[in-house]
Amino acid sequence: MISDEIIKLSKEIFPELRKGTHLSSDNCKLYQNAIDNQEQLIRIYKSVGFDLVIKDGYFYIDGSDDSLVNKKRIQEEALFFFILFPWIIEEEGDPWKYIHERIPIRIGHLPHLKTPANIELMKRLDLTNEEALSSILKRLKGRGFVKFSMETIKLLPPAKRFLDLAEQFNSLQEE
Repeated sequence: MISDEIIKLSKEIFPELRKGTHLSSDNCKLYQNAIDNQEQLIRIYKSVGFDLVIKDGYFYIDGSDDSLVNKKRIQEEALFFFILFPWIIEEEGDPWKYIHERIPIRIGHLPHLKTPANIELMKRLDLTNEEALSSILKRLKGRGFVKFSMETIKLLPPAKRFLDLAEQFNSLQEE
């Protein structure tokens, strides 16, 4: 039997997760309640055809279902991170540290529309101006990947998904 507490928690988090949002330790109470009840939540979601994935500091519904998030948006978000992470490294930073310590990144310093190579990559997805970049940032905030203010962004634990992908891609390139 599913307790009323678990039903209430699931009703709170499912609409967000269904939209492709990643809930992290920044969503303190909700995140902690989900962690405390993760086995029951995993069973509930699995019984209705979803995989609830709980990682270090965040959780999400596995998006193998095309209806969860628009593929073009995922491409835009991936491109954002695939440009950002090498830039952080070039600036002698550690992307993992930026995520774990929530190191602020000035929005005006983002490399996406600054170099010809990055501009060309952005054009491939019709992202050619600051407004398009701002739209991606707002979406990343809504999906739980970044926290931002008018001047800076901070990477949240779900950004680890893109960092893992970038590292896997990089290791394949080195082979």
